Amino acid sequence: MIDQLEKIVAEHFGLNAGQLVDGKTRPENDAKHFLWYFLHTVLGYSNADIAKRYKVSVRNVIYYASLIRDSIGIDPYCSKNCREIQDKLKELDMI
Repeated sequence: MIDQLEKIVAEHFGLNAGQLVDGKTRPENDAKHFLWYFLHTVLGYSNADIAKRYKVSVRNVIYYASLIRDSIGIDPYCSKNCREIQDKLKELDMI
């Protein structure tokens, strides 16, 4: 399921899966943060499992996933991207 979500998020941001995992640019990091949010909040993966998979600290996962969550109702960029990704997940019966 993680691989499928990675593909969906990467495609949404115009990236490939390798860029999503290893990238360091702003768009790549934004995509990664949305991915972590969906993995934890929507699909229920633990922050520790996400951190281990992406070779980052648990603290980073918690911070950036929370940042996305807290920005959904405030930031149009965040709201739009979350809504579009969530619609795609619903379309594929992932949520």
